Amino acid sequence: MLLQHQPLHAATLWSEEFPDSDYGGNLYLIAGVNQTELHAFWDSGAGQWPDDPARPLNASTRAWLDGWSNRITALYPQNSFPSGSLTGLNPWAWASESSTIAQTFVYTAPQAPTPLPAQYISQSQQVVFQQIAKGGYRLAALLESIFNPASPHHAVRLEMQAQQLQRQQGAAHTLRGGRN
Repeated sequence: MLLQHQPLHAATLWSEEFPDSDYGGNLYLIAGVNQTELHAFWDSGAGQWPDDPARPLNASTRAWLDGWSNRITALYPQNSFPSGSLTGLNPWAWASESSTIAQTFVYTAPQAPTPLPAQYISQSQQVVFQQIAKGGYRLAALLESIFNPASPHHAVRLEMQAQQLQRQQGAAHTLRGGRN
């Protein structure tokens, strides 16, 4: 679910240069940063986290993650987002939002050998922080909708489950030769 908030997990480029796609930025080569492909640059928080944290997490890694979490939520508290934009429990909408970010911003990066401009890197880091914050707030809303019957989202979650069950039953009926 949180992966959908990384724009290159929700988009890929097809062009004359990439007739079989760029595999979500994995073949889109970049220069001027530690990463050599656009996807890795975005996975690294736009160059901020060159390595994944060692696992299992130890006390210092937890403190490092807590520090980043605190920084991101201070920069982008829930009330900094438009009303209602964090409470929708539709992962398809989240992926569509991320795909739009990829189309309108991520793929404006120059390809190697031209280095990424400092302004692109800075703006990318802001987008990364916003997307991480959105993903965290949305995950919290989703968990609340599942585990807290008093949550205003609980009824929405139950309705989504009922609709999904209806679609599955309709598909099974159609596969057996029935008509809808």
